Amino acid sequence: MKKINIGIFGGTGYTGGELCRLLLNHPEVQEILPTSRKDLDFNRYYQALSGSGINFITSEDLEKRVHEGDVDVIFLSLPSGEAMKLAPMALDAGVKVVDLGADFRFKNPNLYEQIYGKKHECPDLCREAVYGITELKREEIKKARLIANPGCYVMNAMLGLVPLLNKGLIHLDHIPVFGIHGMSGADNKPERDIMYTEVEGNIMSYQQIHRHNWEIEDQIKQLSGQKAVVNFTPTYGSFSRGTIIWCNPFVKESAKKTSREEFLRLYSKYYKNEFFIRINQFPKTKSESQKEYDIYPQIKNVRGTNFCDIGLDYDTERGIIKIITVTDNLIKGAAGSAIQNMNLMFGFDEKEGLKSYGL
Repeated sequence: MKKINIGIFGGTGYTGGELCRLLLNHPEVQEILPTSRKDLDFNRYYQALSGSGINFITSEDLEKRVHEGDVDVIFLSLPSGEAMKLAPMALDAGVKVVDLGADFRFKNPNLYEQIYGKKHECPDLCREAVYGITELKREEIKKARLIANPGCYVMNAMLGLVPLLNKGLIHLDHIPVFGIHGMSGADNKPERDIMYTEVEGNIMSYQQIHRHNWEIEDQIKQLSGQKAVVNFTPTYGSFSRGTIIWCNPFVKESAKKTSREEFLRLYSKYYKNEFFIRINQFPKTKSESQKEYDIYPQIKNVRGTNFCDIGLDYDTERGIIKIITVTDNLIKGAAGSAIQNMNLMFGFDEKEGLKSYGL
């Protein structure tokens, strides 16, 4: 199979930069074409990638190359509402599409319009798009031409909850989900509230009624067929990259006597064939009154990787399972999972371009 050419609409954002960096190490990629709305020097803008041979091009030039059949796949790393304007053009030209934004995450376009306040311009594509959590939709992704990559919070939450959802072990009427996100999730546009002097030493609450609340609920319904009520709380932490999520659902009566070790075995069995999912199975070695840190996953261990680390504990007295998931929000939570999905779409090894371990 010939090597592929890749277009990136939105090449100047954090996710666009990560796509370029990761794709440079992909053996099946020939040309990487990121766009910029301004006349920028790629080597100057991304000095860590200086000398890579990549150059910015205009959106118009990339669209022209798509029409000419010179691009095999495009990544859309754009604000909400913009991907839906470009996806039909690429699909009509026979080009595969991976959207890293929200435009195609909801099968029901009315739900998108309710949450984002914008009329959806191509509702038929909402119904066609495959939601791109690779580990949960692998076979559908292989056949897809349009992928809706999930939000990083949703990626973490769903990977943490699915083994329990699959067995029907938790109550869905109230699922508390709390997340802390690195500041790269706030975008790279200058704004006083996200300047270093405002963020350093701080934890910042924002959008306490967050759009990802609906996205998590929608995915639970898609996978379980049941309605869930999720209480999602997002927060920014004073670090650049990484996402940590705590999901604390109540277990059903039938599962209340399950031990932490049994829950960990359940997770290990569910994800036993998943290279990018690592279950923290270290046993407790201290008494309940002593702190143990290494039995839970930590952001520092996944920085710069496509791994999702999962750990848990179980409050037997209250019947609450406490699931912790960590990812690098720019990789497994965005660019990395998008490339993982691209690999499946083209029949490549799923791990290509993504085999790095932690920094």
